[in-house]
Amino acid sequence: MRRLLAFASCLVGCYSPQPPAGAPCPDGACPDGLVCSPATQTCERRAVDAGAHDATPGDGRLADASIDAAIAVDAPTSGAILVQQKGRERIASSSLATTLDVPPVAGHTLVMIGGGPVAPLVGVSGGGIATWTRAAFSPVAANVEIWYGVTDGSSSTVTITAQSAASSLTMLVTEWSGIATTLALDGAAADAVQPGEATAGQIATTNAHDLVLFAVASFTPNTYGTLSGYTALTSLAGTQTGVSQVAWYREVTTTGTFAPSVSVTNSEWDACLVALELAP
Repeated sequence: MRRLLAFASCLVGCYSPQPPAGAPCPDGACPDGLVCSPATQTCERRAVDAGAHDATPGDGRLADASIDAAIAVDAPTSGAILVQQKGRERIASSSLATTLDVPPVAGHTLVMIGGGPVAPLVGVSGGGIATWTRAAFSPVAANVEIWYGVTDGSSSTVTITAQSAASSLTMLVTEWSGIATTLALDGAAADAVQPGEATAGQIATTNAHDLVLFAVASFTPNTYGTLSGYTALTSLAGTQTGVSQVAWYREVTTTGTFAPSVSVTNSEWDACLVALELAP
């Protein structure tokens, strides 16, 4: 009787209602309850596509996890990215052009920061942008202006045009990804020749995710201070033109009031402050 009970216990304990996974299936046939997985050529409870090379035989959950991880790695990140920048200056000219080192990407935003003393620019052209928008300008002394537009990628050269052939021109062109392609301007301010630090005043943004740009131009000689919380762009010393230019940027993720300022040693300065909305 004890032998019969032991034999019965073995039958109960050793029987599995599901056939074991992992056996080869070169002919594509598997026992009931299993399928031949293309990725491993073995009998599994779930088939895994042959493209999922990281799948683990016999465990569909691990296969799914490896696929999800690959998607997460390739997911794009949001926010503004400075792709490239190029600056130039020229004395006694009615126009000034600069060519980016790499052709801009269609859909990216180009921002031109620059100008010529006393008078505002006539306009900005090129860079694959049909119509440039002037976001802010201050032409009181050295003059600084901020223009922007969405490029179609057809041109790397941007040109600014002055009102006089005797102008000393300064320009910095930057390329950005992540900026909204329509209705991007979320705030702008400008000021000039005030006592104390150089500032454009303040802007109050209405969009939670913006790129804030702050630029100052001054007659030389001049020494600029540092600006905490912002990242500096390429500065132009004004060795040819007698006008030096500095600019900074900052990405913000909440609405608020922004009024950056920087110390200067020459009071003949102009400043601009602009906020551009980032793409959702």
